[in-house]
Amino acid sequence: MTQKRRILLKNANNFRDLGGYPVPYDNTTAWGKLFRTETLSYLCDDDWSILREINIKMLIDLRGAEEASENPVSVPGDFTYRNLPLISSDVTSSRKSAGSSMLASLIMRYSYIFSHSLKEISAILHAISFGLDSGSVAFFCSGGKDRTGMISAILLHLCGVPDDDIIADYSITRIYDSNPERGVYAKLMSTVSDLSGKKQLPDEMLRSDPETMEDLLKFFHENDIFHLLDKHGFSYESQNELKGKMIE
Repeated sequence: MTQKRRILLKNANNFRDLGGYPVPYDNTTAWGKLFRTETLSYLCDDDWSILREINIKMLIDLRGAEEASENPVSVPGDFTYRNLPLISSDVTSSRKSAGSSMLASLIMRYSYIFSHSLKEISAILHAISFGLDSGSVAFFCSGGKDRTGMISAILLHLCGVPDDDIIADYSITRIYDSNPERGVYAKLMSTVSDLSGKKQLPDEMLRSDPETMEDLLKFFHENDIFHLLDKHGFSYESQNELKGKMIE
């Protein structure tokens, strides 16, 4: 069967399969297991049918609770939906300029968010592992770039995917999201203000530059992130179990 990296939906432009990336010992990440995407708030019936066809069972929303409430996903009853905010409330409350979870993800270094949200990330990884027991899992934030990009990087790094592939997976996001006819950013910008109160975010906040992911991966290599996850609720045993589910 031909595998597709990008799944074209009518109302989501950045829905992608994390399968097919090289991992050690001539294996690859499994196709049709894990999908990353931007918000699913605008999906139509045809889009939901496609998600059923690729066996999506669980949807994990990485947005903050208020953000998810303001722009909700109307999830059909045959999907399991969980809102598990990636960014700790301590992060947003301690940085007044951040404002919301979405803005925090746009203005803060990923390594800072990661190191201060380890409990939240561990909970997300547990949910992904549990979801894979019954089908495929899709996880998302708003634009599918920052919080979604961080979880994608962690998952691929756990599997041993080379840094270059992780960076490439991240960098392509802006290209897909910037399509004016299909992307969700135009819709999102109607509900989000920048730090000056304007209904538009600066372009530099919307890019997915390689350097941004390089910085996070440098943090991964300089700090034993697997030990950090183990200390904050996602044990080595759980890590190995999830890794086994993600590799062909």
